[in-house]
Amino acid sequence: MSARTDIEKRIEKEKAKINDLISQIEKNESFILGLQEALKMLPKEMEFENGQVKTNKDNSKTSFRAGSDVEKTYNLLRHAEKSMHISEILIGIGKEDTKSNRLSLSSSISRHVRKGDLFKRPFPNSFALIETPAIVNPTLDLPPNFGAEETKEKEPDDIPF
Repeated sequence: MSARTDIEKRIEKEKAKINDLISQIEKNESFILGLQEALKMLPKEMEFENGQVKTNKDNSKTSFRAGSDVEKTYNLLRHAEKSMHISEILIGIGKEDTKSNRLSLSSSISRHVRKGDLFKRPFPNSFALIETPAIVNPTLDLPPNFGAEETKEKEPDDIPF
């Protein structure tokens, strides 16, 4: 054999190796694309507890669609650390305070309230996170001595008979 045929055979072997590697790269890229599509279907963040995805009473996962109004509301209430009226929530998440928007967001949040999942309704049309401590309704004006027992003794003239 001549040196020329040896070199040509070696070139063919190396080209075959390159073709095999290209084929393997294409398979790996397809696999990566499949994983990326699967990742898109999952929510961005999931809470884990003891190595398992945290679930609620009804075994549903506590997660939201990325960028949804419910997710924005959750983040707003988490940072506010207090209950907020639905109108305040809408303004806080950058939406217009219209009847349609109030009904839509209230309905979405109420679904979580009914399931006992993340949100609670401390007052009418107000929402808070479950972990937010309960407070007395600030709009309710009570007299200063409300709930205190009267210590005034009744005289015999005060008896109505």
